[in-house]
Amino acid sequence: MREGLYKVQFQTQIGEGAGVFVLHQGRIVGGDSIMYFTGTYSDKDGAFSADVHGIRHTASPNNFSVFGADDIHVHLTGTTVGDRGQVIGKADEAPKVIFQAIFSRVADL
Repeated sequence: MREGLYKVQFQTQIGEGAGVFVLHQGRIVGGDSIMYFTGTYSDKDGAFSADVHGIRHTASPNNFSVFGADDIHVHLTGTTVGDRGQVIGKADEAPKVIFQAIFSRVADL
């Protein structure tokens, strides 16, 4: 995958959402309207993996984390083709919640 800005759509059994993230030199940073995350990623021959730490940045009674927790450590694995990918993963703090996402590149850095 090329470095750049990506859009992402995600879901769990608890809810769904969308956000953006940046891939740059093995680092991933991004967020949505209530959470931000930072971490590392690897993409080798279409095998994608990432470990991210997500933290709630905005309190809102109408919005909630799709993990049911506001401070999470998520482990993701998946596949990429060109500038698109899909992942599945779990958070240490919510091991029964399955996270799924699709993402695609939208801009250069």
